[in-house]
Amino acid sequence: MITTKEIRIAENIARKRKEKGVTQEELASFMGVSKASVSKWETGKSYPDVHFLPQLAAYFNISLDDLMGYEPQLTDEEIRALYTKLIDEFAAKPLDEVLERCRVIAKKYYACSSLLYQIAILLLNYAPEAEDDVQRNTIIAKAKALFVRVKELSENIELRRLALQSEALCEMMCDNPQNIVALLEKENRHEPQPSIGTLLSQAHQMLGNQLEAKIISQGSVFDAVITLFYEITSHLSICSDDAEEFEAICQRTLVLEDIFKVRFLFPLPVLSFYMTVALGYLNLGSTDKTLTMLENYTLLASEPIFPLGIESDDFFPLIKEARERQMSGSSIIMPVLPRDERAMKREIVSAVLENPVFSVLSDLPRYELLADKLNVLLRD
Repeated sequence: MITTKEIRIAENIARKRKEKGVTQEELASFMGVSKASVSKWETGKSYPDVHFLPQLAAYFNISLDDLMGYEPQLTDEEIRALYTKLIDEFAAKPLDEVLERCRVIAKKYYACSSLLYQIAILLLNYAPEAEDDVQRNTIIAKAKALFVRVKELSENIELRRLALQSEALCEMMCDNPQNIVALLEKENRHEPQPSIGTLLSQAHQMLGNQLEAKIISQGSVFDAVITLFYEITSHLSICSDDAEEFEAICQRTLVLEDIFKVRFLFPLPVLSFYMTVALGYLNLGSTDKTLTMLENYTLLASEPIFPLGIESDDFFPLIKEARERQMSGSSIIMPVLPRDERAMKREIVSAVLENPVFSVLSDLPRYELLADKLNVLLRD
């Protein structure tokens, strides 16, 4: 079981006393306490009173943090393990209980920016599980505060960028577009450049590390394809006021999906695309095309895609190795998605069955059929 690190003041007092070459009795005399008290401090049977701590730290010529043995950082491996453990807890325990655990951990490791970022990501992903809008907005506000903290604290440029984007996502979830503009307008750049992965891959090729170069390059290409798919889906959502433009974007995106087989590699962005297209066609008054996209959505969701993850194919045979490389020595990329399977299935189903815009379709046989299939997904 993963637990947070505890204060190690007992062993530190004993170690520092021995390093200084003094006896328990001598330390007790200096501190004005009994030898028995010092013995209890060193065995962990009791802690020194708070007012003794500065005096002890000064006596050993160390900081209070060093004396307490408090480690505000977790290793990348510990962060990944704790992240995975929290996802399991979100799936098995009451939401309030796990939220409190997240709060306690974040408070204890308030100087560990990588951990704070991952906790904030979890909060953001489980906000839809809230009992009501008040709790949902409270969770989002807590996540936003952690993202702001990460921006202020981290020296990792990539982590600060991700925290900024996630802060903007919090604002979007709270319907604050003006805040998003204020956050991101100066950050928006239109200058295509080789990614860090591309440059790193080329460097390994120059060094003769052909396999390493291929692994890194595949990871970069895969990320670019998935990012492009998400970007097009977002662009599509603002183009449903023009039927011709909307149709052209849809067809190109479907070709892109077919070329790269995105639904087999990583189905989540394809589900998002189908939903966006369905909503667009509904807005354009095309009931038949709306139902077709909802059927595509339901068919993909009903396939054995869980647990959701990245799969390799003949174009990306090394993508799993690439992900392992990216996770190695990094606490930004996690081994699993920030939602448990049950919560993801529930969200996939509710996006259709609990979306009021689709109520106009509810009496149609095609809709009733796909609704039945989605309900089966919840029972699996």
